[in-house]
Amino acid sequence: MFVKWSITDDFLTADEARAWLAFAIANEAGFVPSKVTTSENAKALNAHLRNSLQFRGSLGDLGTAFERAILARLNDLMAASGLAAFADPVIELDLAAHRNGGYFRPHVDTLTDKLRQFDETDRVLSAVYYFFAQPAQFSGGQLEMHPLHGDAGPRQIEPQHNRLVSFPSIAPHAVTPLSLPSDNFRDARFSINCWVRRRRANKGRV
Repeated sequence: MFVKWSITDDFLTADEARAWLAFAIANEAGFVPSKVTTSENAKALNAHLRNSLQFRGSLGDLGTAFERAILARLNDLMAASGLAAFADPVIELDLAAHRNGGYFRPHVDTLTDKLRQFDETDRVLSAVYYFFAQPAQFSGGQLEMHPLHGDAGPRQIEPQHNRLVSFPSIAPHAVTPLSLPSDNFRDARFSINCWVRRRRANKGRV
């Protein structure tokens, strides 16, 4: 059984998409190898699980505008993913780049078990916004959705420029390996990873 997901093409205006690409290219020096959350709630490199780059810096006005765009369509995105709306959502953003050989093995975005005690919010809705130089210089790098249970094979969603894909954060998903002959950073597959988080009444409740 698969969870529901939604695809929104032309999520931002063409000018906004170009602004994100210009920002990413201009800030190449701010990208570092991506880390993942460990069982101790510490961020650590794990090349077996993930191979990508994350931007470590402020997203500034672009980030604020992107949050507004998400909030403006949030009820529709939640409904399309089979989720109920809730009050006072918290938005989390992460700017990432995948270059040649990049991938992310199957995982879920929600923290489970004892890890939940370290946060006051839970990831409920995940969204990935894609943008990259046109025409695309890479192949692969699809978002791969896996079933919650059953024997069905994974389903792949193409990373098209200015496309937003949203789905429940409990959904198992992956990024397929990306092939990029060019070593030019501007040819990377860029994405904004966005999570809509719900506040918990009591921090530490599991």
